[in-house]
Amino acid sequence: MWSCSTERILIPHWRLQLLYQERTRPRWRGGETHVEHSRRARLGLEFRSQDGVRAGLRLEGCYLHAADRVDETGGLFSLIWQRRRQSSSYTFHLSRFLSASYNSRIYEFEYHLPGTLSIRPLYGDGWRLYAMGGVQWRFLSIVGRYRYEYSQHRGRALHNIGLQVDFQTGRVRPLGRFDK
Repeated sequence: MWSCSTERILIPHWRLQLLYQERTRPRWRGGETHVEHSRRARLGLEFRSQDGVRAGLRLEGCYLHAADRVDETGGLFSLIWQRRRQSSSYTFHLSRFLSASYNSRIYEFEYHLPGTLSIRPLYGDGWRLYAMGGVQWRFLSIVGRYRYEYSQHRGRALHNIGLQVDFQTGRVRPLGRFDK
């Protein structure tokens, strides 16, 4: 496996991220070892303002070759918008994905409720949208999240709703941080 990546500041507040990775590895199927080759590329563009706004665009693609099956490709296009302040935060994320199967899936990080992490595989032909918002007042923090995902592979939409209420004592950490 080898990869190369770079992140550059283009002009103030704008960043560009490039990533390329190639991997060759053995896979065990049907009692035999097969060699699988994969290539992945990612292009990301991000804007961060001084007043707590973050907007991003991401394009990602993958190519998978194995001698014992048909070559596969996968792709992802996503947009994210965030606004974070001392006492509130909002995130909106839209992704369009297309891949031949689970083998050519693309993983994408999702902002989630505090204290949890989500890096979900996206595969098939579909869309994913989630929105999250939170407020903090004195020692009370409330965060809500809604997620919608549709994939033709599943043939139906998935809906997920989350709510987290925290009562904190002592020093309260403000919501206005980009933690990723």
